Amino acid sequence: MNQQLNIAFNHFKNKQYAQAWDACLHVLKTNPQQADCLAMLGMMCNTAKRYSDAETYLRKCLFFHPQKHIIQTELATSLIYLKQFDEAEKLLHQSIGQNSSYQKTSIQLAKLYKLTGRLSESENTLTGLLEKNPKSLAALNNLGTLYIELNKHDEAISLFKKALALNPNMGTAHKNIGLIELKKGNIREAENSLLQAYKFLNSDTELILELIQLFAQQNKHQKAVALANHTLETAPDNTQLMMLAANSNMLLRKYEKAATQLKRVLQIEPDNTQAFYQLARCNADLCDWDNWENTREQFIETLETDIENIKPTNCSVYDTHYFNIPDWLQFKLMQKTATKYQNNKPALKFTHKNRQHQKIRIGYLSPDFREHALGTSVYQYFQHHNRQQFETYAFALFLPDKPDFVSQKIKADVDHFYDVSKQSDSEIAQFIYDNEIDILIDFGGYTTHTKPTILATKPAPVQIFMMGQPDTTALEQFDFFLADSLLIDQTNRQYYTENILYIPHGFVNSTIEPSEKKITKKELGIADDAFVFCSFCSPYKYDPHTFALWMKILEKVENSVLCILGNGNKTFENNIYSRVKSSGIETNRVLILPFIPVADHLNRLSICDLFLDTRYYTSCSSGAQALMMGVPVLTIKGESNAMRQGASVCHAANIDYTICKSTDEYYNKAVELAKNPLKIKQLKHHLTKNRYKLPLFDVKMHIENLEKSLLKIWNSYQNGEKFTDLHIDKK
Repeated sequence: MNQQLNIAFNHFKNKQYAQAWDACLHVLKTNPQQADCLAMLGMMCNTAKRYSDAETYLRKCLFFHPQKHIIQTELATSLIYLKQFDEAEKLLHQSIGQNSSYQKTSIQLAKLYKLTGRLSESENTLTGLLEKNPKSLAALNNLGTLYIELNKHDEAISLFKKALALNPNMGTAHKNIGLIELKKGNIREAENSLLQAYKFLNSDTELILELIQLFAQQNKHQKAVALANHTLETAPDNTQLMMLAANSNMLLRKYEKAATQLKRVLQIEPDNTQAFYQLARCNADLCDWDNWENTREQFIETLETDIENIKPTNCSVYDTHYFNIPDWLQFKLMQKTATKYQNNKPALKFTHKNRQHQKIRIGYLSPDFREHALGTSVYQYFQHHNRQQFETYAFALFLPDKPDFVSQKIKADVDHFYDVSKQSDSEIAQFIYDNEIDILIDFGGYTTHTKPTILATKPAPVQIFMMGQPDTTALEQFDFFLADSLLIDQTNRQYYTENILYIPHGFVNSTIEPSEKKITKKELGIADDAFVFCSFCSPYKYDPHTFALWMKILEKVENSVLCILGNGNKTFENNIYSRVKSSGIETNRVLILPFIPVADHLNRLSICDLFLDTRYYTSCSSGAQALMMGVPVLTIKGESNAMRQGASVCHAANIDYTICKSTDEYYNKAVELAKNPLKIKQLKHHLTKNRYKLPLFDVKMHIENLEKSLLKIWNSYQNGEKFTDLHIDKK
């Protein structure tokens, strides 16, 4: 008997629980009340989270075991997890009465107090334990996690560092420090601590998920995918890991891998709507249109159901446009998204009284003060502000590792430029407020790297949205949405919660000089006398119906080619050429061209004759760049803002002739212009001759109209007047 009991003890001590379990059962066959074996079985059940079984074994040995305080604490542990708090508390106090120096009892009592909302009692218990035993790792760790809940982050970090001084290999302490630094927005410190934690906790799923998201947040997508794939080897059905890996693979343009992972998620979780939405977007990037109509129908049905669900809707607010969902449904999605940010905004309250500035302080908030579609459009804004009336601030939510011409120009032209990319939402909001910004203009909305919760705290008395997205923010903290009457007309006005600030032209494009690198038709394999159609919108904006229309145009216009933008993905190219072949068009008449620096791209545009706009999410910066190089843009004015951006851009370039009302008109005009060299020459001449005079490129006039608006808005605010839609006439 003693030999078997010793065997059981040794296995238990060495955490060889399977062998310990068998040895205990062997002893209990001949002595069913052997207290030590019952105690070990109960403790092993607690370790395995089999709390009901643990309770059974521990109750059996409670009366017989000589170290009653240990059994009382273990039984209380089981009862805490079974939510039998009253009996658990009674047992813990009895245990302390038996042996007040047994530290696990105090740890469990503190845990019970915490679970029942008695945080101060939990804190007192742990601080009392630390007074007796300053080197108690368990007390340091538990008090640190309690301080996290109490938002005492500095105190928590201090405790975890004390624990690490005693045991540098304590993974939970590294992890908790990393999570706190993450909350504080200290990305580098967070990553260092979480990586240290991973050395000791390499099977901790929560830690791994945080690390992957942290890598992705910093655009370290290769690292994110590698860690996710490594973990999936031992956890092949973890859908959270698959989703994160798929997201990074999409950003790495490895769409096939992403699609495979998303399909696997949907096999395991058929109701995972986020996976469905991402797969739909992935197929859009690949121009995989075999089930486009079915996907669109399912997209609408899924989104309708999802929006009514109490849970958050995990659908990107701009991916919807690639499938042309109804305006009313898009509006509901924006409202649901706004609610999510309202609920998650920092607990800050700002008042905006007694502003006494000599100049109105304008703050610009954006992740795109860089070589980006928005950045290249607005980078010449800031030099034109009237410095007698306005003081300008730029708050950059994201910046490239190496400064580019856009970020350098903006830094030079604003009065104050701040890189806030490493700060938390609450810190940024507080910083904007502390700078007493009067009017805050947001360029981001719900696009990549944005932080809508900052705007939801209302750090400035007046907040305006412009240019980042075509849809309402639906956030009540936005006072105005900048547009023109073509983008938002009387029909679609109902889908905006903001007051509309109507200026003559909703878009303006800063001019960029082409590089000296000359690109010729010959080097692209195009005949010198060929008519060159192009569409340099991002490939995910292409759709099967518009593409089929382009093929009909090529069929009608002999000796013509179409240049489109690629994404470096072979499957995408194969899908495009498959469509070309099935349309009866020779594949050499469609050229898929790569992304190149914008200054070189402008030279490439100069060989083109007519830009064919996309249908459901029309061109903005891409169309403006074509017009900048004298290439007319043919577009259809649809119902929504997203379907009218191309029309607004053309209108601002004074070429309303190329704005069509239907696909038939679009087709007929494309053919007509291609067969009428004089007409296309006149349009090109108009654009080239008036390049610096057209409203689309007259940044100075645009800023003057904006400033006229801001003065009216600020005057209304100071007079306590209710904001309404504001119309600013042409200069």
